[in-house]
Amino acid sequence: SQNDASSPPLVLAVYASPKADEVRRQEAQMRGTLTSGRLRVFRLALLLFLAMLPSKGAVTTTVSRLLGVSGPVYACAPMVQQSELAFRLLCRRYGVNVAWTPMYYSKHFAKADKHGRSYRQTNYDGASPAETGPLIVQFAGDDPDTVLTAAQYVEEHENVAAVDLNFGCPQSIARKGHYGAFLLEEPELCMRIIDKLATNLRKPVTAKIRILPDRQQTLDLALGLARSGASILTVHGRTKEQKKQFCGSADWTRIREIVQHLEQHGMGHVPIIANGGMASFADCQAALDVTGAAGVMSAEALLEDPALFAHAIGSGVPGFGSGLDHLTPIGIARRQLFLADEYMELAREHTPAHPQPDAVIKAHLFKLLHRCLAAPGNEPFRNALGEAKGFEEMRCLVESLSANYEQVEAAGKGHDPGIVARSWY
Repeated sequence: SQNDASSPPLVLAVYASPKADEVRRQEAQMRGTLTSGRLRVFRLALLLFLAMLPSKGAVTTTVSRLLGVSGPVYACAPMVQQSELAFRLLCRRYGVNVAWTPMYYSKHFAKADKHGRSYRQTNYDGASPAETGPLIVQFAGDDPDTVLTAAQYVEEHENVAAVDLNFGCPQSIARKGHYGAFLLEEPELCMRIIDKLATNLRKPVTAKIRILPDRQQTLDLALGLARSGASILTVHGRTKEQKKQFCGSADWTRIREIVQHLEQHGMGHVPIIANGGMASFADCQAALDVTGAAGVMSAEALLEDPALFAHAIGSGVPGFGSGLDHLTPIGIARRQLFLADEYMELAREHTPAHPQPDAVIKAHLFKLLHRCLAAPGNEPFRNALGEAKGFEEMRCLVESLSANYEQVEAAGKGHDPGIVARSWY
């Protein structure tokens, strides 16, 4: 029917269902190409299609449609000063198929004055044509209108697949700024922010959360965010209290409970990405098995090993498919120095978007080369990196460390466990 006066009762019931957010997003994409009557038919057909799909099939469809990814998501986490363009490009070479930008503070990003322009020009790197895979831009903030304004600056960029809300940062700065995991204490505010963006953006909206101490509150939160319009939820299996020396183990069973809860309440098409406690590719596979999630996200483990997911793509570089712990000591050193050299070349071409780009590069080198720099006898190299000023000094340091390991290998000490240290993670 082409009559705009009213909608059939069945269509109204459908539009009020738990999957209405998915229908609204699809409808927004079709608006302007279909008449209103045909839009109602499209809306009904889409919802019925989603309802008939098995949960796993619905999730696979959502991931493929939103991100263009087939199979599990292997994600590079949003990391302040660390998930910048050069590092994302390195990780993408070795299996990362979806990457998050660093977190951007929406109050600064949204300003239309010279301070806002300066903040965006200095910190944002999501529009580079060098990055062709799906990119998710993360914002932190507590005001729906401000976060929306910030998101509207980036939604037109071609490689931006979605806009993400940071509801997971547990650090004291997030408490002071009233964002991150501290907003989880105000679930209605979190849902209002998601709803505001999902209603007004043309790109999908996602959210990254932590679990709450109370199981039911966690389930209610995840379901509420999904119903408010979150297309994907990334769940860190730790509470905000679990950080630094109190970090403890991530609870993957709590993530599984969220997956099951969404399935039971008609939102099984919303993919869950599991985060936390994955130090190796074997851990990632175990997390997928335990949680039933659509993918996994790594942060700190990727900082040491950007090739963490290399096994997923069968990297042709020797030693890159098995992980660090399966290599000889000299194999570990070679691998890490190779990755550090690759990162330096990418950082030379794509200077980190940060007020102090050299500090970003140096932080990456300390993580990438930790096993080498922390080994007995390598203190001079560690100190030299700490004192290095500028890109060229850091590059020369990496070359000197590489030459040192060539001498170690030539001396027949390549299998000596003492030539590399244990992981910092």
